[in-house]
Amino acid sequence: MLFAVLFAVLAVAAQLDRDYPRQDRRRPAAAAARGNHGGRPRVIDDDMLTFALALRDKGVPIPAIAAKLAITTRGSCRYLAARRSCGAT
Repeated sequence: MLFAVLFAVLAVAAQLDRDYPRQDRRRPAAAAARGNHGGRPRVIDDDMLTFALALRDKGVPIPAIAAKLAITTRGSCRYLAARRSCGAT
């Protein structure tokens, strides 16, 4: 009798172990359906990018743009390079 109860408990545990990864694989799809794609939030939004591009068109150097936007020089160059070539001045 004891072995039958022990076997039943182990069988339930094994079934739960099989079901959990299946549920775990569904989580990212459910999050994406809600609009959550994970990852870190963007440092610069569209308004900041427009401002940075306007400053760059005026000839303001990248370090000065980064200081005005309160981001790193590398970050500002990365965002500007996505839109245009980034000349390191």
